[in-house]
Amino acid sequence: MSEHTQQKIGVVGGDLIGHGIAYLFAAVGHHVNVFEPFSDMRNSLPRRLLAIVELLGDDPHPDANCSARFARFRDARRRLGF
Repeated sequence: MSEHTQQKIGVVGGDLIGHGIAYLFAAVGHHVNVFEPFSDMRNSLPRRLLAIVELLGDDPHPDANCSARFARFRDARRRLGF
């Protein structure tokens, strides 16, 4: 995805549906921020996002740009400590 098509996405609610929506946008290369007011749900967000990656694998839909997208996601996981 080029910088011209990359969007800044905000997801309100990182609950059962919100974390999946955030993952899908991030997986295609968008910058995603999740607003979750409840600390328990917010604190479990990295674990739940990682569970999606583990379920689908690091490269669920290979294409020319997919490896770079998931490399960025793996780098973000390391920076967040999960």
